[in-house]
Amino acid sequence: MCLDDGSTFVTSEGEIKTANPQAPKLDDIAQYVKAMPFMTGKDVVISQTSVVEVSIAIDTMTQSEAVDSGRGKDTAIGSLLTALCQAAVERGASDIHVEVDGELTRILIRVDGKREVLERFADGQSALHQPRKMGTSLTSYVFATLGGQDIKLRDPANDRFALPLNWQGEVKLFEWRAALIPLDNGIKLTMRCLTSRDKALSLEDMDLPLPYLTILREMIQKRSGAIVICGPMGSGKSSLVTAMIETIDRTARCVHALEDPVEFKQSMVSKTTVEPKKETKLGEGRYRDYAFYAVETLRHDVDVPVLGEVREYAAAKEFCRKAETGGLAITTLHTNSALGVPQTFIQQLNIPAAIVGAPGLMLMFVHQKLVRKLCPYCALPLGVEARTIYDAAGCLAEYHKKKQQLHTLLPDIDNAQLKHPGGCKACSNKGEKGRLVVMEIIVLEDTDRQFIANEDDHGWKQHLIAQGWPDIRAHTLSRIKNGQVDIASASEQVDGLMPVDIQNIYTNMQGAL
Repeated sequence: MCLDDGSTFVTSEGEIKTANPQAPKLDDIAQYVKAMPFMTGKDVVISQTSVVEVSIAIDTMTQSEAVDSGRGKDTAIGSLLTALCQAAVERGASDIHVEVDGELTRILIRVDGKREVLERFADGQSALHQPRKMGTSLTSYVFATLGGQDIKLRDPANDRFALPLNWQGEVKLFEWRAALIPLDNGIKLTMRCLTSRDKALSLEDMDLPLPYLTILREMIQKRSGAIVICGPMGSGKSSLVTAMIETIDRTARCVHALEDPVEFKQSMVSKTTVEPKKETKLGEGRYRDYAFYAVETLRHDVDVPVLGEVREYAAAKEFCRKAETGGLAITTLHTNSALGVPQTFIQQLNIPAAIVGAPGLMLMFVHQKLVRKLCPYCALPLGVEARTIYDAAGCLAEYHKKKQQLHTLLPDIDNAQLKHPGGCKACSNKGEKGRLVVMEIIVLEDTDRQFIANEDDHGWKQHLIAQGWPDIRAHTLSRIKNGQVDIASASEQVDGLMPVDIQNIYTNMQGAL
């Protein structure tokens, strides 16, 4: 109970010490202590103590082999998993990381692209100072009980499960993808939420400049060719594809999407869940992956085939074949920039350069990332007030650094804003809430395709720059200039935002020798 409470411990003499008089388990602990045999005729004493003393006591408890958290049974572990996933959903987390390190288990969640420690489960119990047994039991429950796998904690494993959780006053089934990997002195369980909490975003919801919206709408109406959406994991690629499909007349044109797994339900869109580890027939050695279903859909009169992601040669070959044979093929890819799409197809997926650069095949490359959005209630305009608040928070050096960076990057910083160092209630004291898309788009012409066929990456980049192409850096600077994102948060996500003086770096290195 003390571990669940997280703010209270009991001495060997029966004295209850707490750092929080309103601690959730305090009454239960008091009743338990009162019923102990050696407390007969004695009053229960509850005294205030420091957070540090509680932390030391809880560390001692979690390191003891005698500690039993009381969650060894499947029903209790099932309740714990539900409380954990419910807390993540309520906080808007995309991922849960359960890390078993030595005798301790720590739990972190990723919110708006940034990891943070989970302090309490949805049932109010503390998620801090958890013993090793909690993490291993939770992992075994996910894979053995829910997944029916005969796993070993020293071997990697992957699975899926679904839980009914409360969402906006109703019970909704949430699907999760689970992955296990061994660590040097423990294990790591990573769970990603695959169920959308809200309706799919429309293109208008993404707050993109009008020319960006115009070209996205125009290209999705093409009758043949290939569109590739790229970016890192969790950058909103699938959401963009979904939003673009929403603009298609799906009565006149047949849209069939292959996804792993299906994320959004869409009216008049056929969607098939890809199962890359499931054999078509037992022992046959063929699997129900993207390449398999891409071939199968050839018999279904598809106008717009969508491959959720191209990962290997077979799927890449089928994707290009679909774009060549009269369909508008769409897929996502993991690359660092729109310029990197041809390199990935040619050098990693082994598609010949002559095909990737073939006339009329590749139509558009889009690269996007998500940058944390400033809280509209507490964002600070650059000026005296912001300087005062940063100074009071002990962050004056950070303020001056941001101010200098803004002057370096932008000619006009009148509308620029900074993240409030203490935040407010609306943003859970983070200064930021939600995320915004930043992107770059390449609309390919025959000149671009010739550079690709020749594998002249540097020449192609210089050609695009000469054409006035705005890269993702330009869009990010626009977001900063308009006061939508903090320059520090933008720099974390977008490489090369700040100019780098290589000569000065080397001079400093030489001077230190």
